Amino acid sequence: MQADDLHPIEAGAELRARLIAQGVMGCLAYESGALAATSSQSRGPALARAPDRVPRVHEMERREAEISAAIGSAILRQTVTRAVAAML
Repeated sequence: MQADDLHPIEAGAELRARLIAQGVMGCLAYESGALAATSSQSRGPALARAPDRVPRVHEMERREAEISAAIGSAILRQTVTRAVAAML
């Protein structure tokens, strides 16, 4: 770590990048079913058991859009209510 104990030095950044890549590769291997393939190389953290359901990216994007729209609607309602109350 650098002197601020917050930012990694170049070697630390490289190690973090490798760990992230290893985790991504593990996720891709799990998704494709290749996790069962025999290999001495680690493919990322092991799960105690496989999740019942792994959400797909498009499902998460759809849910994020729904939540964003709901927040936007709530903010708009509050703004209109305050504007109307200020006019009265």
